[in-house]
Amino acid sequence: MVLTALFDCQFRGGRAKAAPQMRATPGTKRTMAEANAVDEHEEHSEAETVMPHLVHGEPALRKLYPPLEVPEAVDATDPQDDDGDGLVEAGNAIVRGIVEATEQHGRRRRLRKTRHQADDDFEDGELNNGPVK
Repeated sequence: MVLTALFDCQFRGGRAKAAPQMRATPGTKRTMAEANAVDEHEEHSEAETVMPHLVHGEPALRKLYPPLEVPEAVDATDPQDDDGDGLVEAGNAIVRGIVEATEQHGRRRRLRKTRHQADDDFEDGELNNGPVK
């Protein structure tokens, strides 16, 4: 109370009018803790807890409960070593094609077709990709 008086405050008991009302009677719903609680007088129909490592020897334990095999890590190799990675090689081939096209045609939105490409697009008497410029 000394701290509230120091800052010229007052302590008043009770609840604020805007606060929600509390229940006057206990609730009828069971909580999870109550539902899972074990009564001391209740008989257990389940088997007692067994610790296999205390009951069985090592050979029987390995047979009944085989150990898990840990798979090799996906990224166990050097992350900087891209040799032999098919995806990286395919990406590099696309980049080389873009660089070659830029060297031949310059930086354009649409590349001009060469005479060789225009002959490949001509099929069954019709041009597949529109007129050749």
